[in-house]
Amino acid sequence: MSTPKTLLNNCLYFTASSLARQMQTMAEACFRPTGLNPSQGFALMCIVEEPGIMPSEIANRLHLKPSSVTRIVEALARQDLVTTEVQGRRRETTATAAGRRAVGKVRDAWKALHDDYSAVLGRRAGDALCRDIDQAADALAERADGV
Repeated sequence: MSTPKTLLNNCLYFTASSLARQMQTMAEACFRPTGLNPSQGFALMCIVEEPGIMPSEIANRLHLKPSSVTRIVEALARQDLVTTEVQGRRRETTATAAGRRAVGKVRDAWKALHDDYSAVLGRRAGDALCRDIDQAADALAERADGV
């Protein structure tokens, strides 16, 4: 069911929120076979790629709050996909053998997500939209940091 265009469709906040909800639904469907939600999957990829990564770095890479990363890492640890070791003031997170095996399914889910939205938007348009949104997010973050 389509809705009539309104003034809200010219509002970046409204349209970005709508896009985020649609993408969340697609991502959850693609990641369901992994047993992880999309944020857990992307965090696991970061952890596998950089053994001993600190939660603050995961938060930076995924644009998440540190408290969200803490919950994500705890969930991954409950599934025996990662371990966390405290060394002084540093909390280092490393993938277990099970986590390293699971990351292949996560990458497959990420590819499936890309393929799904590319089938709707077109690969070039989807990739261009991703770049444009990333640049806009960076610009708005810089402004927010300066305020």
